[in-house]
Amino acid sequence: MGCLTHFDYVLIGCGVGGLHLAYQLSIDPSFSSKSIAIIDPNIIPKEDRILSFWEKPSGHWDTIIFKQWKSCFFKNSKNNLHLNLDPYVYKSLTFKDFSAFCLQKIKTKSNFYFIDQAATSISEEEHSVIITTNKKVYSANYVFDSQLPLDFTQNKTNFPTINQSFKGWWIKSEKPIFTEDTFTMMDYRHQWKSSNSFMYILPKSSTEALLEYTFFTKETISNSDFDHQLQTYIAKYLPHTSYQITDTEAGEIPMSSYPFSSNSSARIIKIGTAGGWVKASTGYSFKFAEKNARIIINQLKKKRPPIGYQQPKRFRFYDGLFIKVLQHQNAKGPTIFYKMYNKVPPVLLFRFLD
Repeated sequence: MGCLTHFDYVLIGCGVGGLHLAYQLSIDPSFSSKSIAIIDPNIIPKEDRILSFWEKPSGHWDTIIFKQWKSCFFKNSKNNLHLNLDPYVYKSLTFKDFSAFCLQKIKTKSNFYFIDQAATSISEEEHSVIITTNKKVYSANYVFDSQLPLDFTQNKTNFPTINQSFKGWWIKSEKPIFTEDTFTMMDYRHQWKSSNSFMYILPKSSTEALLEYTFFTKETISNSDFDHQLQTYIAKYLPHTSYQITDTEAGEIPMSSYPFSSNSSARIIKIGTAGGWVKASTGYSFKFAEKNARIIINQLKKKRPPIGYQQPKRFRFYDGLFIKVLQHQNAKGPTIFYKMYNKVPPVLLFRFLD
């Protein structure tokens, strides 16, 4: 990247939000004369994870999705719902494939610069932003920052907040055991005590699937407890199955009504999870991040403050109320979700979930 230290735009973080924004900047000719830097010590991801979303059948990412489904199961001890998702399709891709797709396009643009460093501080001045990394100091007209604000860590208990924590096994069985054209959104037949915990299943074929044990709770459990839940579920509901674990994934997503966007300023704009680009009551982010990135692009082109999508107050209220119920009456989660999936038409349900 030579000696260039000042940029029009700097993106800190190469996660889902940063990649969506960088990709949109790279494909819009309006920004071909802008100098754009991406700062991240791990621009090429070392770990993979599954990204899932729903949309109408045809979509921009169809060339890299590994599977799509037109229906889903919802299960509890008394019910087994089989839901047609029409007019939507549920799709999944890997973060590594998404990253490779975006970076392949971005790297063809001579106005993009990749800085394999860690940002340690960001300070806003009157006409620019100063970014200090572990190796150098840079400046920019605008910074799009995906680092979680310290204020969230310190004050998240002041807002309705729970964690979406999960661990998943990719398993391959010797015989067909999965309904490959239908995924399982929630299976509440095997819960951890009285918590809002469930199994999520993405079948890639009749013999291969991701089984992911998931919590929407204030607390999480140990890695060994996650393994025990997965083992017990397979033994009970997929009995006499001989299988091998081909891969694993695990993580946590904050589900909070904390006002993430309040940490943005005129020149430092929070993006991704740090910018509130995760649906607070569900943890879904892929399409929400794509939407925010496109809105920021249009705002920059119109010389407006690049603040992204501003969620209406009523939706923030719905999310906050939903999280508050799960925070204080977690055992009611299975009943609430059953009523949602049983009574609400898919079009309306997915509009809320997304």
